[in-house]
Amino acid sequence: MKNFKPLALSAAVVAATAGFAGAANAQAISAGNVGDIALVPYYTVRDGMITGVHIVNTTDATQVVKLRFRRGLDSMDALDFNLIMSPRDEWVGFISGTNETDMKVKTGDSTCTAPLSPNGDGVYPMPVAGNGETDIAFNEGAMEGYIEIIGMAQTSDESQAIAVAAKHSLDGKVNDNGVPVDCVGVESNFFRNAEIDAAGVITTDQNAVGVLASDLTHGEYGAAKTLRPSTYVNTPAGALSVSYFIRNADSGVEMGGRAVHIDEYATQPMMSNQQIIINREYDPYGYFYPDLDGGSPQEMQRGRYVAAVRPALGVNSLINEWSLGTADRGIDTDWVVTIPGQYLMLRLNEYLDTLIGVGNCTAGEGCDNRDIPVKATIDILDREEDRTVITPENPGLVISPGTGSKDPDPVTTLPNEVNVITWSGGTEDTADVPGAFNSQYRQNFALNTEGAIYGWAELSVEASTAKTQAVCDVDSLVEEDLVVRAVFDCLDLRVAEPVPMIGFTGWRRVLPDQPEAEYGRLIDHSFVVSS
Repeated sequence: MKNFKPLALSAAVVAATAGFAGAANAQAISAGNVGDIALVPYYTVRDGMITGVHIVNTTDATQVVKLRFRRGLDSMDALDFNLIMSPRDEWVGFISGTNETDMKVKTGDSTCTAPLSPNGDGVYPMPVAGNGETDIAFNEGAMEGYIEIIGMAQTSDESQAIAVAAKHSLDGKVNDNGVPVDCVGVESNFFRNAEIDAAGVITTDQNAVGVLASDLTHGEYGAAKTLRPSTYVNTPAGALSVSYFIRNADSGVEMGGRAVHIDEYATQPMMSNQQIIINREYDPYGYFYPDLDGGSPQEMQRGRYVAAVRPALGVNSLINEWSLGTADRGIDTDWVVTIPGQYLMLRLNEYLDTLIGVGNCTAGEGCDNRDIPVKATIDILDREEDRTVITPENPGLVISPGTGSKDPDPVTTLPNEVNVITWSGGTEDTADVPGAFNSQYRQNFALNTEGAIYGWAELSVEASTAKTQAVCDVDSLVEEDLVVRAVFDCLDLRVAEPVPMIGFTGWRRVLPDQPEAEYGRLIDHSFVVSS
């Protein structure tokens, strides 16, 4: 049975805010770089690059963690699987690929995963349309994106069957090869076997293998496949510490940093299964949960995007340095600006229909309620406090949709969840320089600098005015032709926090007198929230 996260069309039943509780106890970005969820602002596999992730379980308890790669175009789920991390465990892996059809996550780590790697070699290929795993080519545009790391649950205690099986020990003794006790048994906790009625009562045989509720799973362990339950509590504060790196495999240049952590996000366990969904049937415990809005809508543990994520990440502007990329200087500078969670602001089933040419997901129909495309205004200075000599080549240029602007500052829009602004010179031969990442999502910002070659800038953003921002979630379930389908509703965000943004500046440099040497660094953005 193939149970690797296949992105079937039906799987895209959405996330959003049934059970919305408002933003009263808003969480904040963790200053200590630990949390129960973490976001890596950018990954890329373009031009021989790989992106690696280090995830540390800082606790003395077993943690179940969702690792999900979202493509940069529209944050659709391109690849995900679960990590079952024993106490004080660390998992390390990286994503690579030469094109959109051969991308994969690789690891040499022995930590149990669900599913297990298909060939037992630590390789998790990205699902590709037409191979029986997905109806939609979510791999298209997925050579770049961002990464969600979400704490799904913690075992209620270390005597739970899944915790015992996931440990890198046997009878209290560390295995010589560092391999967990029974990863096959661990994996069996993530099959789709539970059925839950409208009242939230489990109607399936209690002895079924798999996810029965967010706080209960059953697995088969050992040669005899003994059936054993495991129970869970929410992932605690500070459970995860995540870092990442971006490396050019050819040149060896590497840059990286800490992920953005949000603490006290989880309020309940958020366990989900990892098995294929067929016939567009709604699955309240499917692999598309948890997301940035919470766990299963069946249990109404939603509303976290508004209550926790947007207050933590909502900003009015970001600040960072710039340096013009020209052939003679050997410098490339890219600003990565990621706007996470926009998939929660779509009626996702309708949006997915649009991707296969059925229907039309528009703001006018209430399907697309995203912040994007955001209006972006950039205030640019050199290092000597002078902004008057730095002017855009096309002042007031607006990439539609937009209403134009009479402001003296350069204006554009950021259309994607992941945006890359490449700083280039204002002449024809430099107006389309590849930048630090040669991004498919790049927007070259060509400047007539009148001699200025570096400085700093402030990028201010406003949500799209062509639509009313809203978060969408499952409102009710209906049965059609013996298949359960979800009906969605969207809640206005008229008084919501500013647009959520994360990201950094990536610098790459090749010195003219040392062409064989290449250098790189990454600088996190500074952010401003208007009072």
